[in-house]
Amino acid sequence: MVFDDVEYLPVWLKYWRAQLPDRNLYVLVHGEQPELEAMAAGCNVVRLDRPAPYANMEFDRWRMISHFASSLTLMYDSVVYTDVDEILVLDPEAEGDIASRLAATTAPATAPFGVEVIHRVAAEPGDLDLTKPILSQRRFCRGSARFS
Repeated sequence: MVFDDVEYLPVWLKYWRAQLPDRNLYVLVHGEQPELEAMAAGCNVVRLDRPAPYANMEFDRWRMISHFASSLTLMYDSVVYTDVDEILVLDPEAEGDIASRLAATTAPATAPFGVEVIHRVAAEPGDLDLTKPILSQRRFCRGSARFS
């Protein structure tokens, strides 16, 4: 799902397009944002209404995402959901690629261990360049229950 993330959608697309064909990628555009839809051309682009913010908006968004992802399991053996500012990677010591690894699992569901990549300015001077691999520029992270 993407809303106003013109910086991260290209990163997400580049990563997942290296793993899967466009026909297997779904980009949920939250609100009318033609620029984001154009970036994701070739993928399954779903434009969703974005109402004015309200008290339970995040709860309703996650409930909708859960139903959408669950419905995809009727047509696909494996379904992964991430926002565009989240990248799912294998443990560096694991073999293979993420798509093959997920497709091979026999578990009915899996959950990632989430870490938040952080910028320690003293140890890693310079701005983040989103055209280069992020993990080659940032080596510090912290565990996050929110992403796990």
